[in-house]
Amino acid sequence: LGIAVKFGRFSEKENKQIRKNIEDFLDITGIDSAEKLLFTSRYPQERGTISNLKNKHCFCEKLAEGIPRPWRLIYYRARKMFDPNNYKGRDALAFFFFPILALNYGPWSKEETQKLMDAVESVLRKRLEKKEGKPLSSEKPRREILIDRETLHQKLPWTAIEAKVGTRYLRQCKQKWSTILTHKMTKGQQLYRGIKGLQAKINLIKRLHELNAETADEVNWDELSNVIGDVPRGYVQGKFYKLKICVPLWQRRTFSEIVDYLFEKELPVLQGKL
Repeated sequence: LGIAVKFGRFSEKENKQIRKNIEDFLDITGIDSAEKLLFTSRYPQERGTISNLKNKHCFCEKLAEGIPRPWRLIYYRARKMFDPNNYKGRDALAFFFFPILALNYGPWSKEETQKLMDAVESVLRKRLEKKEGKPLSSEKPRREILIDRETLHQKLPWTAIEAKVGTRYLRQCKQKWSTILTHKMTKGQQLYRGIKGLQAKINLIKRLHELNAETADEVNWDELSNVIGDVPRGYVQGKFYKLKICVPLWQRRTFSEIVDYLFEKELPVLQGKL
């Protein structure tokens, strides 16, 4: 008899499934935003790479997982949900009638940033309490709560944090936290611009080549972060991703082949700019 195909308004459950499918696909491919995935034509320099990734990882099938509707309808719905230009003018009324769509893009407000920091702090407090075997004083100022690097870099429960923030997607929360953490750890210094930026790229490529790792999983990104400065692993991984996508046909190459190419071809170019 098969599965009944649905039409009409999308339910909250279906909207959540679309968000999950998009997040999963971004994690699989390394594409860094839903806008790039769904509005690829807005990024002409990355269009070829993104299109190849979508084909390679079966974007159509992944997007429709768990949703018994025609793929085209799911695709249109996803574009409407993730388009940062969608909720302007009259469309702003959608916020009132459909709260699930009231998610923000662009710069974070102070209130959103505070919600994110409060949510992360709550998680880290619980981990410290578990580690020390006693509760931390709720009156203890944040600056007095010392968190070791290992605890700081443990994976955070981003789904729960996303729910507490309420107005941002999971990936946005992860990216914002990485930015906050980087700013705090570097004391606001710009480590990846100008001459410092060139030197950081050179150091990163050299160190990766020295490691002689076959896969990215073999790399200790926490240790590697010292090559750029005292930054989170996500920051270093993001910088490597930007180097990686400049490699011709990078999606067909192994991790070690990408590093070799960067070392042999890109490194001399960067050194020549110093």
